[in-house]
Amino acid sequence: AKIQAVHRGKQARKELQKLKEGDTSEEVVATADTAPPEETEPAPSKPADESEDDAVASMVEELIKEVSASIEPVGGADDDDLKEQAAAALKIQAVHRGKQARKELQEKREMEAAAVKIQAVHRGKQARKEMQEKHEMEAAALKIQAVHRGKQTRMELRKEREEQEAAALKIQAMHRGKQTRMELRKEREEQEAAALKIQAMHRG
Repeated sequence: AKIQAVHRGKQARKELQKLKEGDTSEEVVATADTAPPEETEPAPSKPADESEDDAVASMVEELIKEVSASIEPVGGADDDDLKEQAAAALKIQAVHRGKQARKELQEKREMEAAAVKIQAVHRGKQARKEMQEKHEMEAAALKIQAVHRGKQTRMELRKEREEQEAAALKIQAMHRGKQTRMELRKEREEQEAAALKIQAMHRG
C-alpha cells in the first residue's frame, strides 16, 4: 500500500507539473482519469465548454487528493516538492474559479442587457399606445367641435328665419292696416257725400 501511495504521489506530481506548465491536453486529462470509474447513473449532457471546465476541475481535485494522500510525515525535499505541487494545484483551482466567475459575470451582463431590451420594447409599446390614445382623443375633440359648430349654425339659421318671418308678419300687418284705413276713409267719404246730397234735396 505504501509503494502504491508513493507511486500515485509521483504520478500526481508529474501531472501537476504539467498543469503548472500550462499543459491541459487530452493526454493529461486522460492520465488523471485512469482510475476505474464508479458505476453511476448517466449524467445529462452539457455544453462542450462546461464539460471541459468540469473535467479540469475534477482532475485538479483528484490530483490534490492524490498528493495529500502520498505526503509522508517525514520532511525533506520530497515534502517540499509536494507542497510546491499542492500550491500549484491550488493556483490552478483559483484560475478555474476566476474563469467561472468571469463566465457568470458575462451571463449576468447578458441577462441585464436582455432585460434592458425588454424594457425598451415595453416602453416603446406603451408610448405607441399613448400616442394612439392621444390621436383618438384629438379626433373625438374635433368631432365634438364640428357637432357644436353645426348646432350653433342651425341655431343661428333658425333665429334668422324667425326674424325674417316676424318682419314679414309685421309688413303684412302694416299693409292690412293701411288697407283698412283706406277703406274706412272711402266709406266715410261716401257717407259724407250721401249726407250732402240728402241736405241738398231737402233744401230744394
